[in-house]
Amino acid sequence: MNETDGKILEVVGQKKKFEHEIFDHIYIAEKLQILRQRDLVAYTGPRNYYLIGAGAELEQALVQYTLSKLQSKNFTLMTTPNIIRDGVFEGAGLEAGKMDEMVYSIKGTERNFSLAGTSEIGLCAYFANQSIPHKYLPLKLCCISTCYRKETGSRLDPRGLFRVHQFQKVEMFGVTANETGTESQELHEEFVSIQKELYQDLGLHFNVVDMPSGDLGLPAYRKIDIEAWFPGRNKYDEISSASNCTEFQTSRLQIIYEKDKKFKYAHTVNATACAAQRLIIALLENGQQANKTVALPDCLVPFMYGKKIIKFVKPWTMKYIGPKLSHKKHVTPADILYGSEE
Repeated sequence: MNETDGKILEVVGQKKKFEHEIFDHIYIAEKLQILRQRDLVAYTGPRNYYLIGAGAELEQALVQYTLSKLQSKNFTLMTTPNIIRDGVFEGAGLEAGKMDEMVYSIKGTERNFSLAGTSEIGLCAYFANQSIPHKYLPLKLCCISTCYRKETGSRLDPRGLFRVHQFQKVEMFGVTANETGTESQELHEEFVSIQKELYQDLGLHFNVVDMPSGDLGLPAYRKIDIEAWFPGRNKYDEISSASNCTEFQTSRLQIIYEKDKKFKYAHTVNATACAAQRLIIALLENGQQANKTVALPDCLVPFMYGKKIIKFVKPWTMKYIGPKLSHKKHVTPADILYGSEE
């Protein structure tokens, strides 16, 4: 538990070299006017945002590109509920004492419900108290969902898309048998290879990191993270993880399989295929050009309505009239509608 540094298993690609000043994704996105976070706290709270035009298109393009890749690899697409009983969160591995700091609880319900921070929770609930015939294993599922995270435990990245309360994610989830003792390990390795393929096609430079025991979540037997290079942040940061949970979740949620009239706990594996907001950051920062545009990887062009670059497109304009204006500059809605006495 004293280990703090992961072991780099593989380095993929190289850092991109720029001949112009490097900017972070907040500067790039605001200049292109595809991201808005200003003047929102009073209405949406901190760490929220709007994606506009090409920004919203890029989010959807990443999701559709990922789904097309996974379905070509025989994943079954599912949708899951986002409102789940707290007992499922605990069964899936979220400690009861950390629920309040990590997930949003739903008030006014007869029993305790919360908003899922990942579709892994809903997929665990789908299989809870179920017996699966061995012939159907392994099951490979993918799911797109909106994920909700409190992010109250961190003061890092208060602006931008890196740590936000709501984001789009495509998740990979697997259920395997445990006959040879290697089935879940093999599926875990397959999920990591898919992640690498996805991010290589996106043109990213990244490290594949075997995480130390001290950094594993409660359910994970082994966890491998992929950390991409973010030029605007001048550092590597996580864009995905893949965890082999063996029978931690299945023994708590009673997920079993049947073979020859005998029953065993199944194993579960989960992995991020696309955390859209973090990939948007990586693409904006790595694709920034000297002419203030952003070049897109070829694999996304079909999902971006043929766009190969993101460039500034003048949107509609608005004038802020809220209370943050100084007293001399402050204009009320009444002033606009009926004229100011000044």
